Amino acid sequence: MNSTTVNWHAGLTPEWPVPCVSKYCFQFDYNIVCAFGMLYLSLAYLFSNYTKKHNLVSNIIGMIACYGFVLTGSKQFIINYYWYDLIAMFLVRDKAFILHHLATLYGLLLCPWHMDYENAYYFLTMAKTSDVLSHHYHITKSLEIGHLYHVKAYQLFTIAFTIVAWILLRVINVGMRMPFNTAEANILIPALQMANIWWITKLIALWKKIYASM
Repeated sequence: MNSTTVNWHAGLTPEWPVPCVSKYCFQFDYNIVCAFGMLYLSLAYLFSNYTKKHNLVSNIIGMIACYGFVLTGSKQFIINYYWYDLIAMFLVRDKAFILHHLATLYGLLLCPWHMDYENAYYFLTMAKTSDVLSHHYHITKSLEIGHLYHVKAYQLFTIAFTIVAWILLRVINVGMRMPFNTAEANILIPALQMANIWWITKLIALWKKIYASM
């Protein structure tokens, strides 16, 4: 395994030596991953009286990671969040999120000289930008205040915003960049697109359910 100095894409950590094998650059910062773990334990203690503690804390950390990436553009930061959350998903045995995180890391660990590095980074940027309000419904639900009228109204807004953002950024905007340069990108990204469309239909059903309950 050779080590090389990578001249990162704008917004990423410059001149960061990383071990590389072929077109994939393994990135794992033990300190950042452990920091996410310590944050989880701290928040879990703080919200220990809530029945949906794990879901609440996971979404708070997911929201922090999302905002951290959107504000800084640090790919290193979001990659280490996915490593942390992948470990967490193995512990709770959430198979759907394990597959999601493995597929996500597969794309994020491409080296900058890979032909689809820019496409993978663009997809990540669109995904995280469209997620800025996606955690709010789960947080308010886990806080057990979802029965309040004004909270339901806020949930409807955040879900509607997420639906529109996902359609525009994840589906249409990314879809306009097809076809991609490599076979794996032409398989993986459209597969994620189909998963996004399926999830959008679930969000629409959730919006209708909350609206009907008001």
